[in-house]
Amino acid sequence: MLGAEPPVQLTQRALSALIEERQDAETQVHPGGTLITREGIDVRWWTWAGYRANANLASTTRQSAYAQI
Repeated sequence: MLGAEPPVQLTQRALSALIEERQDAETQVHPGGTLITREGIDVRWWTWAGYRANANLASTTRQSAYAQI
């Protein structure tokens, strides 16, 4: 996302998504490697951490959000 091409072969779908996200003005890339995209009220946090880590993060984030209400 930060402009460097990864040292691996990407699928056409991955290349298309990468190009689209690089062109999107509302995309924010954290220097640590995570990506946050916003589309209306939809917010996505791309961590590339894997299914289990992301499921744990999503559960914890939801619980924390509900505690704030």
